[in-house]
Formats: sequence, structure tokens, C-alpha cells
Amino acid sequence: MDRVIKVTGRGSVTVEPDIVCLHAKISDFAPTYDAAVKMSTAMTELLRVSIQRLEFNKDDLKTEFFEVDTVYEDETDEDGGVRSVLKGYRYNHGLILEIPLDTKLVTACLTEFTKCAAHPEFRIAYTVKAKEAVKDMVLARAVSSARGKAEILAQAAGVTLGPIQTIEYSWNDERIASATEPVLTVPGSPETGTGMKLNITPKSIQMHDVVTVIWSMV
Repeated sequence: MDRVIKVTGRGSVTVEPDIVCLHAKISDFAPTYDAAVKMSTAMTELLRVSIQRLEFNKDDLKTEFFEVDTVYEDETDEDGGVRSVLKGYRYNHGLILEIPLDTKLVTACLTEFTKCAAHPEFRIAYTVKAKEAVKDMVLARAVSSARGKAEILAQAAGVTLGPIQTIEYSWNDERIASATEPVLTVPGSPETGTGMKLNITPKSIQMHDVVTVIWSMV
């Protein structure tokens, strides 16, 4: 039987957010499917035009999800029976605009959103631009942690680590985002503007992952 040592290492990284994700959702009802799609297209265009005033490209506003759902209502017929009747269609279009962490720019974007005739719902999230680099750093630290533990165990047992036999890793699709997600109560009106002034410092982002490494012992 081969002599092996199996150790799990944990990697952690703390980074500061440098990107703001503005999530917007527009939603409305229409009597027909075609009308719902056309309404969504028109409202989305209004939102895209609003960010152009801040010198963004229209295509900077990306779709996160799009759906059109049927809307039914229960009605009672003359015999007292209840049946579901199709009343129309509701569309939901989720969009995201990623911008640098700049309070003035974020405030300007939110002001445009609130003035837009599409009347989007919106929320803020914080992330980092170099997502893959952060993930790579976490993995590297996890492997380093595993090796450090293995060397301590091998030394204590009076053996020497040999070549790596296997690395076990399950992809962790953890979202890279700050826990700070402000809830915004927007003063003013679409006609007067918001007058909002944000003074938010988002929490640092902590990422974790684990890797299991198996070494032979010599």
C-alpha cells in the first residue's frame, strides 16, 4: 500500500471594492405578449439614453435577465365555478451598469435613474474589477496552506514529502461582492431630481476556498 499524506488547505484573501454595480429592473403589464415586449424595448431604451447623458455608451448597460410571464386571474362563471382567465403579460428586465467606485459618479447615475420615465427599481452592490486575479490568489494561498501543514506533519512523523499524487478541488462559484448593500430611500421626484448625496464606504470583500492535496511519503 502506498504511503500518502492527505491535507486540506484553506486560502483567504481580503480586498477592497473598486467597482460599483448598479442593478436596475423595469417591469410593467401589457394585454398582449407583443405589447409587453415592445414596452420593455421602449423603456429599456429610455434607460440607456439616460446614462448617455453621463458619457456612457448605451451598451454599457447590460442585461442580467429578461422574462415575460403570463398573468391570470380567477373569475367566477354564472354557474358558480371558478376558472383562470388570461389577463395579459408582465415583463421583467434586469440590467446592470458597472462603474468605478466614485461617489459623485454613482450619485449622478442614480439621479438619472430616478428621473428616467422608465421608473426603474434599483440597488447598489460592490465588487472588484480583477475578479479572476482574486480567485487565483485564494487558490494559491490554499495550496500553500496545505503544503505548510503537510510539511509540519511529515517532519513530526519523521518522513519526507514526495511528489504530489492528487489535487482535489471543487469549483467554488462564490460571488465576489461586499456585504454592504445600501437600501436607498430616494427624496425628490422625477421632475425635481433627487438631490441625494451618498457617503458610503463599503466593507472589504473576504474570499475563501479550500484545496485538498495528496502527497506520497518517502
